[in-house]
Amino acid sequence: MDVARSLYEENREDGIVVLANYQTNGRGRPGRVWHTKKDENFLTTLVLNVDGIPFAVLPFLISLSLIETLMDLTKSKGLSLKWPNDLLFHKKKLGGILIEKIDDHVFSIGIGLNLRDAPKDLDSGGGMLFPPVALNDYFQGYVPTNEEIVSELFSHINKNESLYREKGFDPIREKWLSHHLPVGTLMSVKLSQQSYQGTFVDLTSQGHLILELSEGGHKTFATGDVFI
Repeated sequence: MDVARSLYEENREDGIVVLANYQTNGRGRPGRVWHTKKDENFLTTLVLNVDGIPFAVLPFLISLSLIETLMDLTKSKGLSLKWPNDLLFHKKKLGGILIEKIDDHVFSIGIGLNLRDAPKDLDSGGGMLFPPVALNDYFQGYVPTNEEIVSELFSHINKNESLYREKGFDPIREKWLSHHLPVGTLMSVKLSQQSYQGTFVDLTSQGHLILELSEGGHKTFATGDVFI
């Protein structure tokens, strides 16, 4: 993501695509780091000008486009989304998204997918955050190439961006929910100082997570780490 930011700052042009063969200082939220082996996974950063699309909508639009991309390329039914920005494969972490604002209406969108190797997703203390998986664990042989993924991904981003501009967040939200873990899924949401347990209920019209708490009542989350 740092390379993509530098390229944008040099030229002030969006539409940048940076593909990496490996990474030694990958980062996620909040401040987690991991490493990947050379030529094993999909590691890209896109720099996009999305004037008119709120920052809060972007994680849904991008993650929706990403899962649609992989479903088209792999025909797999084992893919799902986990709020707010993780892609799961058979309920294990296949990839994630990190979005950073770098200019007015311009965002750096980092995407990592485990194609042939599942690196350890580490928190700042060195512990495993979520069980990882690679596509190749289930598809022995064919996995999509980086070029195939980028091409298909841009196609879906353009379609979903047009959908948002025409009809707003509701159809994006509905499509996203159709790929998310089902209503009633047991989960816990961890904030910086506290964790909440319950079952998934819905998303608000702003994309916030609604949890039916184990002790009763409902709670809405604008951010947090979800464990299942």
